[in-house]
Amino acid sequence: MSAFLSTTAVSLGASSLLLLLFVRKYLQSNAHPPYPRGPRPLPLIGNIFDMPTERFVLPYSKLGEKYGPITWLVVPGRTIIVLNTYDSMYEILERRGSNYTDRPRAAMIQDLVGMDFITPLRQGDPTWRLHRKFLRPALSLDTIKRNYSDIFLASAHRFIERLVREPENFRFGLKRSLGETISELAYGACNDGQGNDYVAKQQELLVYSTLASAGYLVDLFPSLKHVPSWFPGAQFQRDAKKWRQHMTDLRHLMIEGVQKRMAANEGRSCYVVNMLEDLQKVKDETGADITEEIQAVYDSGFSFYQGKLALFISFLLAMTLAPAAQAQARKEIDKVVGTGRFPEFKDQGDLPYTHAVVLESLRWNPPAPFIIPHASREDDTYNGYFIPKGTMVIPNVWQISRDPSVYEDPTTFNPDRFINNPNILDPRDFVFGFGRRACPGSYLAYQIMWMFVVSTLWAFELEKPEGEPPLDKDTDRFDFGFLK
Repeated sequence: MSAFLSTTAVSLGASSLLLLLFVRKYLQSNAHPPYPRGPRPLPLIGNIFDMPTERFVLPYSKLGEKYGPITWLVVPGRTIIVLNTYDSMYEILERRGSNYTDRPRAAMIQDLVGMDFITPLRQGDPTWRLHRKFLRPALSLDTIKRNYSDIFLASAHRFIERLVREPENFRFGLKRSLGETISELAYGACNDGQGNDYVAKQQELLVYSTLASAGYLVDLFPSLKHVPSWFPGAQFQRDAKKWRQHMTDLRHLMIEGVQKRMAANEGRSCYVVNMLEDLQKVKDETGADITEEIQAVYDSGFSFYQGKLALFISFLLAMTLAPAAQAQARKEIDKVVGTGRFPEFKDQGDLPYTHAVVLESLRWNPPAPFIIPHASREDDTYNGYFIPKGTMVIPNVWQISRDPSVYEDPTTFNPDRFINNPNILDPRDFVFGFGRRACPGSYLAYQIMWMFVVSTLWAFELEKPEGEPPLDKDTDRFDFGFLK
């Protein structure tokens, strides 16, 4: 018996050894570089406790300080990397942009609220490419100045008038003026003439989309989207239903408005009308079916309304905290424009310091501290680290704005850094995104902001209210919201 057991043990030992050798050979043949560094994940739940719940970019920046340009995180059903340097973002998202054109699936805002049709949230599919095909030329710098500069000028004038009448309601006046600009540019109107205010409804939708983007449990566990709305704890289902209905009604309202105005030959020059007229010419000449293209125009036009308010609020705050910069900009504007007329786009080339003020406002507080995440289509490697297919990639652009190796004394508002300094990183190269997913409306956003900035400094001297705290630290100045 003992001999039999000994022989059996030797056989089992040999079998185990052969199995181990086989597994080792298999792993080597399927080996990949190591994953990026990051905090140690816990069993089952991964790095859930390492994920920030507020002021997202500050914890992301701390992780970058500890683990390097790329931080690796794991949550149930998803792998994540956070990029904290311009070089890593440019290499991964710009140079390898074709592999990072998708978006990670977000169950709340995309599936339940149904906003996956808008250009920023669409996957990198043929319809998204059609959106980009329409948006790129329509929002080029030449097209904006040629077709839409009058809209910007009129909107800036309305804002100045509102500010004169009701200075205490400057935030409402600003939101209203910017909203009118975008609504007129996209759809050619601010209302349907029957009491439906496009701007107010768009602002309400912006609030809903911001809430839906804030992070829900259903985003971590997508199967929860099948929970019925009456189930205890399913408030997210009831919220999503309400927000989806509001969005659907608004889409139909704005589309019907354009169709009615065009049928009555009252269609004003705007993105949707101009594109539909061009498509109709193609159909008349070729007989092509343009149904898909028409829908793409409507959907891409609906994507125009973004959080442009954040761009200007940063400027207003900066002017109260940096009175010397404000005085220098106002002196330049007074010299070039004078007091007998409003500023115009033709003045841009003669106002280099004002241009620097706008650039510094973008850098000092990026309008979206982290831009919409990308998702990798295929396995990839970067600096010897492995990035598997389907990884969520979060670009922490706030950290670029505070990187002392990029910007000297980064917390200080200093437009002089952009004067006669051609080698400095232009904030427009990162605040509007990277690669094929970069915001096609970057020229639009900058031109709107420039016109509002120069008009405000031409008309007013801005001062901090008495009794306000000093706001010496970034954490006191900003709320770090995704959309403001």
